[in-house]
Amino acid sequence: MFNLNHISTALVGFPIAVAVLVIAVTSIFEWVGKSGRKYPPGPKGIPFFGNLFQLSKQDFEEWGHKYGKANRISLAHPADAYGDMAYLRVFGQGILLLNSHTAAVDLLDRRSGIYSDRPSFVVLNSLTRGLFLGAISYGDVWRRMRRGGHECLSKASTSRYHGLQEREALLFTENLLKDSKDWHQEVSRVSISLLLSTVYDVPPTLSMQDPVIEKFNKFDNLIIDATFPGNYLVEFFGWMKFLPSVFAPWKTRMANGFTEFSAFFERLCLDIEKQIDEGDEKSGIAGYVIREQKRLGLTKSEAAWLPATFLNLCLSQVTEAILWFFLAMVAFPEQQRRCQQELDAVVGRSRMPTVEDAESLPYIRATGTSALETDFTTRSVFRLVENMHRLKIHTGTQHVTKQPVRSFIVCKDDWYQGRFIPKGTMCFAHIWLMNRDKKIYGEDAEDFNPGRFLDKEGRFVPIVGETKDGYLESEGHVAYGFGARICPGRYYANDALFIIFARLLWTATISPVTDQRTGKPMIPDLKDTVGDGITMRPPTFDIKVSHRFSEAATLMSQTKELLG
Repeated sequence: MFNLNHISTALVGFPIAVAVLVIAVTSIFEWVGKSGRKYPPGPKGIPFFGNLFQLSKQDFEEWGHKYGKANRISLAHPADAYGDMAYLRVFGQGILLLNSHTAAVDLLDRRSGIYSDRPSFVVLNSLTRGLFLGAISYGDVWRRMRRGGHECLSKASTSRYHGLQEREALLFTENLLKDSKDWHQEVSRVSISLLLSTVYDVPPTLSMQDPVIEKFNKFDNLIIDATFPGNYLVEFFGWMKFLPSVFAPWKTRMANGFTEFSAFFERLCLDIEKQIDEGDEKSGIAGYVIREQKRLGLTKSEAAWLPATFLNLCLSQVTEAILWFFLAMVAFPEQQRRCQQELDAVVGRSRMPTVEDAESLPYIRATGTSALETDFTTRSVFRLVENMHRLKIHTGTQHVTKQPVRSFIVCKDDWYQGRFIPKGTMCFAHIWLMNRDKKIYGEDAEDFNPGRFLDKEGRFVPIVGETKDGYLESEGHVAYGFGARICPGRYYANDALFIIFARLLWTATISPVTDQRTGKPMIPDLKDTVGDGITMRPPTFDIKVSHRFSEAATLMSQTKELLG
């Protein structure tokens, strides 16, 4: 006769037995895989879980703390214990942390052929069907879309966008002088307006309630939801992708999202295509892609998603760079004054600066470079999970701020510095650490110091220290990434940020507000940040924006008339 107690015991014991079996099998495979091979240095883990329990649960602001015993890993300074590389395992997945510029360049630049793939993000791929440029796997689709992006955004091509960048910088400055109370909102507006103009040839966007902006914000929120570490267990347990939609509601939501946004992106491109057919010269990214679609070999969907992807990936980066610039100007007024002295000496006060003035304004350029190099957004680069104990693996290496954008997958077994790097390893460049390397930037590496990018004659020299490899030679930082996955929009971003900073500082002075109680200026804490787990930005703080000289308002109006 059946005993219900026996059945209950069996039902309880079965999953335990399966779990034990999985752990045992995983441990055996890990042991066999490691046998006889010397892996990069790293803390010892435990079977199945690997280094999961050795990673800090502390919030980002505390990650400089050294945790526990010797085989705990410091998330802020892994190079202190392990040198150029640190190797971890979590649930059997190998993770390689590249802690130095040399290691990152050697692997991600010089061996980009095998270090340029992306992890397979199940939920994101369900939403984008392999059309989101930052996360496309290495292959023909990626090559076609990458080629289109590079042609639109090459150094030689960016001059076509200078006029609209100058127009947006003027409108931004004008709006701040009218009312700086909601300056954070104005930063968001100018960022999306600038990119919409660049991509889709539309006039400046005056309201964040614009339907097109709201649609792109909805898309951005869905991308963040799909990629946020720990949101979906299917990213850790691949077998879950075979579950029916009733047990995996994300499938329906993401499929509906793909249908909705594909139609939206295609409709935007169709409008531009009609205008081109009517003889309208469209110089934006979407217009270029439409005209060259056949030559580039792009499908209809690829041609629609490529411009939208560029906008999405650049939006948060541009926004956050401007926010950190404002913090730097408030916190370091002496640097702001030096920028303005250079503007007065080179441009004078009879006209506003243009993008073409960049070569003659080395300190302004150095200020932009220093803002990116010390950009606190790169702090999100190595938050290898705010809480790994809740199955969150944070991959970011800030650049573009979307989680998959900065992770790399090794396509085949490799050796480096006598260490074995197995196929399938996830690689992360510790950009926050590299941009603060005292061997390269000097003892004041963590300070906001534009002067480090000037030579003895005061000329802009982005190469620093003795570093002669990688694109640090031309940019002065590694915030734009590496190798085949380096940000194609970096030249555009440099020009856009330069003219926004130059026109604002030529016209106005940015000051902290005064504390009514103490009478002292309210300077924000540079270490105080807010974020969503993927990006970091300064907290909200108040500023004053005032005219530098009486003729500025008249000259702004005249410049605006010339722009039309």
